[in-house]
Amino acid sequence: FNQSNYPANSIYTNLGYKYYVFSSEKGNTFAFTKLHLSYENADIKYFEKDWVTEPSGGLTYYYYRDVAKYYHVENIAFGMEMGVELKAGIFFTEFSFGAQYKGVISNDTPPEEFSENSGDFFDDIDYSGIAPRLSIKMGFYLDW
Repeated sequence: FNQSNYPANSIYTNLGYKYYVFSSEKGNTFAFTKLHLSYENADIKYFEKDWVTEPSGGLTYYYYRDVAKYYHVENIAFGMEMGVELKAGIFFTEFSFGAQYKGVISNDTPPEEFSENSGDFFDDIDYSGIAPRLSIKMGFYLDW
């Protein structure tokens, strides 16, 4: 979703495990398999036309205007990746690819405007199914 049009308050957590299959003789190339489990809880703010009451001077006025509402969704994903890690001194680069299954645990009925404005399934928070995963990571080791 376009973050400026639909601001989201989201909590995302990921638990992973990496298993090194083998390393090169020099000890600077490592092949691995990675498993992960993630959970996301999100509230997406949007505006919808609705009747709003406002009391004033003993009378109640009805106005038809934009009202802020929230669309709630929770999803869980399980994925697996295979890759290689290259180490040079304290620095490393990691390349991996794999797939994940993502399922929606609970959600509200999506507003009509979401189907008109959302892009492909990579941008869609309501997507359920299998999706590819590709990652490139760079960093450094802190061996004490």
